[in-house]
Amino acid sequence: MGRVQTGQAVPPLLGRAIGTAILLSLTESRFRRDLLDWSRDHSRNFPWRGGKTDPFLILVAEILLRKTRAESVAREWDSIIKLCGSPEEALRHSEAEWESALRPLGLAKTRTRVIREISRELLVRHMGSVPSSPELLARVPGIGPYIANATIAFAYDVKLPVLDVNVHRVLVRVFGMWPAQELHKAPHLWAAAREILPEKGHRQLTLALLDFGASVCMATPKCVACFAREYCHFYVTTNGTLSEKLWNPAGPNGPTDRAGFREVPKHGQGEA
Repeated sequence: MGRVQTGQAVPPLLGRAIGTAILLSLTESRFRRDLLDWSRDHSRNFPWRGGKTDPFLILVAEILLRKTRAESVAREWDSIIKLCGSPEEALRHSEAEWESALRPLGLAKTRTRVIREISRELLVRHMGSVPSSPELLARVPGIGPYIANATIAFAYDVKLPVLDVNVHRVLVRVFGMWPAQELHKAPHLWAAAREILPEKGHRQLTLALLDFGASVCMATPKCVACFAREYCHFYVTTNGTLSEKLWNPAGPNGPTDRAGFREVPKHGQGEA
């Protein structure tokens, strides 16, 4: 446990929350500004990102983007949207038609089953509409917190944190936060993903985070091309030369250590 000036012990979860706030406040504004500047010339353009895209199409896209590169989904998008203008239309097409359209992406049978089951649930419980509440949408079988938040954030322009492996990697590196083995069990990272969002323009910033994590702050980072080198915790502490497998984000002088993150995971437990 961490300590406050009163000498009283701080519970681990509270310590994480305090640490998250401190870490983000140090570089948050500058990173947000620099990220938006970067995105003006480097944002990726995918058909489901259009401002007037139907919520159900965005939901289908998010389902397909799980474990599949966006570029691969984009190549098959024209064939896919012919089958799913609405949940009702998605069910009108046979499993064979769906499997044929999804085969180039892999997991065709599983994805066909998931999309059809979700379509059926939306028709039965939500009159064929995609709920605008993340709690309601996440209750639909086959939809977890990430897909629910991403769908609603992009379809309804709601300020919600979107935390996938790309955003996770950016937060861990830039702000020196503890990595998570399971993202749905990392409240400090979900809090950080929400804290970094502005009141206005949150959709644009979320897309920029996803693009930055996918094209610059990749599994093997392109530090030489990164605008955040001056304040990125990973780059400042390693000069971009240390293997990330050996990097401890809370090393002896790291902000996570000072901010009260005392529950140090064993080597090799982090995702990033």
